Amino acid sequence: RWCCTVPNLPKKILISSRIKVNHNRRKAKTMVAYSKIVIAGGGVIGNSISYYLAKRHGASCTIIDPVGIAPAASGKAGGFLAKDWSEGSPIGELMSRSFDLHAEQADDLGAEKIDYRRLEAAAVMMASNGSGRKPAGKKLEGVEWADVNVVGGNILGREDTIAQVHPKKLCEAMWNYSKESVGSTLILGKIAEAITDSDNKRIIGVRLEDGSTVDADALIVACGPWTDGARSWFGSEVEDKMPRMYGIKVTFYSCYFSTMVYFTLNCCYS
Repeated sequence: RWCCTVPNLPKKILISSRIKVNHNRRKAKTMVAYSKIVIAGGGVIGNSISYYLAKRHGASCTIIDPVGIAPAASGKAGGFLAKDWSEGSPIGELMSRSFDLHAEQADDLGAEKIDYRRLEAAAVMMASNGSGRKPAGKKLEGVEWADVNVVGGNILGREDTIAQVHPKKLCEAMWNYSKESVGSTLILGKIAEAITDSDNKRIIGVRLEDGSTVDADALIVACGPWTDGARSWFGSEVEDKMPRMYGIKVTFYSCYFSTMVYFTLNCCYS
């Protein structure tokens, strides 16, 4: 289940500003403290951050990825969304919020552009010995792809709690919005090193494997299962102090730099 669409960056990255209300009573966009934001990773988390930076704060960014937009699981998974399947767990509230955010994105970006739809989910038990039967009763009468050897089943969710989206189309739609509305850019490449100032306390850019550099005053690492490899970008002294990052649902804020270095390992679709 994909439950990590990120609507806002950490508060540290935002400047407090006066909220103005126009005649529609909508909040004005908040100013962003950094002007050269680099996002490492072109998957759903990187694009989500880019999208909400543009939409809610009018801020552009640069995404750096070796392949492009939605290169791995973010572009190839099933896009299944469930609102309440983790209710009562540590990620239950996050999953519910994510489900609602996907519905908002469908309204804003166009449901037809991202293949967003509501649907029902059913669990069906099949007999392996061929002694089953076609599903009886109205609950499973629409499960056409499992109409033989069925020995039981139940409905797991209906259209108010189950949805599906095309993950690659969603990532591309979010990226196109960021690119077209605020001029965000995509660079195909792989970061080899984070460049710091003379005191080694401020991020001023990144160096790619081809030797080229990109200016940055804020670095967001959103490389999914490859995020742990970013520890080596900051030199051995810092790398040894950073915690290793293996799994998902991990957020780590750097205490070694005066500017923001934001690590996030994104959850994936099931």
